[in-house]
Amino acid sequence: MKTNHYRKTLLIFVSLICLVIPLRSDSAAEGVTLLSFSGFIDSVVDGHAKEVRGVYEPQMLALRVMEQPGG
Repeated sequence: MKTNHYRKTLLIFVSLICLVIPLRSDSAAEGVTLLSFSGFIDSVVDGHAKEVRGVYEPQMLALRVMEQPGG
């Protein structure tokens, strides 16, 4: 019975947090200029066509995929 009460409390808490914290903040991205798609392609092309080099979402993000150092 006590476990069920804790689960309900946790569910309510998480639900409230999700309402308070926006999933995407437009104010955080103000002043940031993303590359155009063709500009993004030019910045990640390296001759290895079968390897993922970046992730692009129009008006959202343009991220390079890079190998992490060992260790």
